[in-house]
This record gives sequence, structure tokens and C-alpha cells, in this order.
Amino acid sequence: SNDIFYVETNKDTLLIHTNNQTYESKNRLYELEKILPPKFIRISKSTILNLEKVSMYSPLLNGLMEAKLINSETAYISRKYLKEVRNRIKGGL
Repeated sequence: SNDIFYVETNKDTLLIHTNNQTYESKNRLYELEKILPPKFIRISKSTILNLEKVSMYSPLLNGLMEAKLINSETAYISRKYLKEVRNRIKGGL
């Protein structure tokens, strides 16, 4: 799990993103969410993020928050999950 940057669903496929590769899985997002360590957090209906791979957070005007990853990718934290993400960041994961 240390190599995973984020996990997302795309239609019926679960995609596990590492620094330079993407893997497909037949698991469901909620199944993976249960077994991943606490450094992973749900940031939207379709995405789980590894908080250790974030280099910077930026609030956006539409109420979302942008998470810049250390590999230069960007993830967006939806309003529904923002409070929990902020609590985890403040609490040191």
C-alpha cells in the first residue's frame, strides 16, 4: 500500500494508481476502503486518496479542495468528505 497514490472507480472498474502505473482490480471501492491502512481516506464518491502522497492542499472557489500529489497529479476532495479530510490532516493522519 506504500506505492499507492490513489484508488478510483471508473464505471465498473477499480483503478489503483501508483507513481507510474495503473492496475485494474475486480474489488469494489468500499471493500478496499475497509482493508487499506488509516493513511487512506475517501475524498469523493469514487476516490480514495493516500494522504502521505499529497504535497499541497488548495481550497477552490466552488467549495472543493484540490490535493496536489507528489507525482504532479491532482485529486479533488468533494464537500461531502472535506470535514473528515481536514480532521485527519490536523490530527496527523
